Amino acid sequence: MGKLQIIISITLIVIVIAMTSLALNLILMKNQIQISKIFIDGENVVITKDTAAALDEIYSKNLNTEVPVCLAGEINSEGISIVGIERAEIVTATARNVTYVACPVYISTTTGVFKTIGSLHNHINEVCSLSDQDIETYAHDIERGQVVIGLYCGKYVFFILAELEGKIGEI
Repeated sequence: MGKLQIIISITLIVIVIAMTSLALNLILMKNQIQISKIFIDGENVVITKDTAAALDEIYSKNLNTEVPVCLAGEINSEGISIVGIERAEIVTATARNVTYVACPVYISTTTGVFKTIGSLHNHINEVCSLSDQDIETYAHDIERGQVVIGLYCGKYVFFILAELEGKIGEI
């Protein structure tokens, strides 16, 4: 096989890979989400004292698996208000990911019943960014109006998400 045939073969392989990647991106585009706001610790995030104590009780331990909780509260132009949590029912959990039963639409707290605005889980490696698995999992939550993803990574970080197609706009 001559040099020209090798170059043509490699070029064709690269073109096929690029076209396949483009086709897959177009198919998956409708399920992509974007981060519209990020809040770190106290920045525009209000967590009631009881809720903060409950979160610290869960996440202050040296955990070796991801532990999810459902967040009850409100989102408005001022930021996020978290007034209660409910531990999610875990199906499977490892250090790298967790599968759990979907959060309920409403959570009952000591001060009333509040809409579930999203969920929070820890990252064992304390990386404060969303993994591909996180984004895939939470794409389904957005359809139910749960647009907050919280991470505990040595500190609490909250992401407000929106679908690229605009079903849920920026908060």
